[in-house]
Amino acid sequence: MTEWSSPARDLKHAHAFGHNFLADAVAGNDGDAVNAICAHERSPVGFACQRYTISRQPIVSKGLIEMIRPVTVPRPVPALLSFVAGCIDSIIFLGLFGIFVAQMTGSFVLAGTQFVAQEQGLTIKLLGIPTFFVSSCVATVLAAATGERSERALAWVMGLECALLTGLTAVLLVAEVTTIDAAAVQTAALLGLAAMGVQSAMVRLLMSGVASTNVMTTNTTQLAIDCTLVLLEGWQRKFRGTASPGVRSARERLSGTVPIAIGFVFGTASGALAYAIAEFMTLLVPVGICYALLAWMIAGPFLRTKLS
Repeated sequence: MTEWSSPARDLKHAHAFGHNFLADAVAGNDGDAVNAICAHERSPVGFACQRYTISRQPIVSKGLIEMIRPVTVPRPVPALLSFVAGCIDSIIFLGLFGIFVAQMTGSFVLAGTQFVAQEQGLTIKLLGIPTFFVSSCVATVLAAATGERSERALAWVMGLECALLTGLTAVLLVAEVTTIDAAAVQTAALLGLAAMGVQSAMVRLLMSGVASTNVMTTNTTQLAIDCTLVLLEGWQRKFRGTASPGVRSARERLSGTVPIAIGFVFGTASGALAYAIAEFMTLLVPVGICYALLAWMIAGPFLRTKLS
């Protein structure tokens, strides 16, 4: 049995053509009966069925995946998030004994080598990967729960990242950093990992066509591929007049990936230089950028962006 969007309206359409069998099927919300009548009757019921078919629409319940709808954001937004990730990663690396928080490659290496090189910081090295994983799961649940209004979903997830970064900054500004096994160091590192996990999930889920803002390995590979394709196309165009669709796509990807890569490199360099001067006070800069992005998302420019 099929459920239709507006039985009352469809019943009116069926009665208007004087077909009681069709009207009864519509009144009973019996989609199978409607289909049977329309299939075996030609004229004049067939004509009524054609008019009826135009007016009916099946009700399709949306799954969680369909409820998460990415939006198109201005190019500066991913570049700023990349700057934030690079800056925080650099500061935490310098201030918290070589811990990486923006991406998981370093954490996997540290966890794997721990069985051979018995060093300090076992707890944070083992907890780093599940913390990043769980925070991405939480961001996904939050996006699904608020995904019917995508502009609000992005604001909610961005707010979660802001809260985690605020906790990270507060811990490092108040507590004394002594060793990698100190409770304050472990708490701060886990908060940083969670914040970057949320950002990574947010970009993947809610920003249409945006490359990762905190994993540069994949971005570097894509940059190499796209640059090579564009250069090869430039050489081949001596013999061929127009660019191929694949190269046009490569150029489009480059226009998005290059600012992200530049933002990350600039963020790591700026974070390192600023940490040498102001230490953990430097965290106020990337945190301030995140709050500015959150304010922009809430304020409304976003409502005018096009759903992908």
